[in-house]
Parts: sequence; C-alpha cells; structure tokens
Amino acid sequence: MTACTLDIICETAMGVSINAQDGQNIEYVRAVHEIEDSFMYRFVRPWLHSDFIFKWTSYGKRYMDNIRRVQALTKKETLRLYPIVPFIARECYESFTVCKYRFNCSFIV
Repeated sequence: MTACTLDIICETAMGVSINAQDGQNIEYVRAVHEIEDSFMYRFVRPWLHSDFIFKWTSYGKRYMDNIRRVQALTKKETLRLYPIVPFIARECYESFTVCKYRFNCSFIV
C-alpha cells in the first residue's frame, strides 16, 4: 500500500491525517506495511494457513504486534468520533440520558 493510499484511507475513514507521505507516524505506517508482508508470506505457504501454527512463527508474532498497534489507533479514533459507542456496546442496568435522548434499560442495549 502506498503512502498516498494510506493517507487517503485514514483521512476519509477516521478523519485523521497521518501524513505518511511526509514521513510522519512512521510506527503506524511500518505496522501497516509489515501486516501486508506477513499476509503475503502466509498466503504463499499453505502450512501457515492454520492460525495455530502461524501464531508461533516469528512472522505470526510480529503480525499480532502490528495488528495491536493498528487497532490501538483505530479504537482511539473511533472513541473520539463516536463517543456513544461504549454505551451501546454494554449491558444496561438503569436508564440514562445521552444529549437530549433518554434510554430506558428494560432490555440489553
């Protein structure tokens, strides 16, 4: 994935300017590229298609570390853009108000 593509996707989907073309956010850009490399490495080796085997290889360990890095930024930006999401994803035991809307919790949200 080119730096331009990564800039466009992050700006459009998350509203975050990572400036990959300018050499900023190197850790995030490197994580995305290593995820791509690990995916292709695994794709051409049928014995690594099993998650059980792949997770014990050096590529598998690096892949999981990079996935965590990318997900951390994604979660952070999702909570910034959509602060209501944590309320919706939880079980609700009492009524609550968000903005001007009142939610009755006689059911699981």
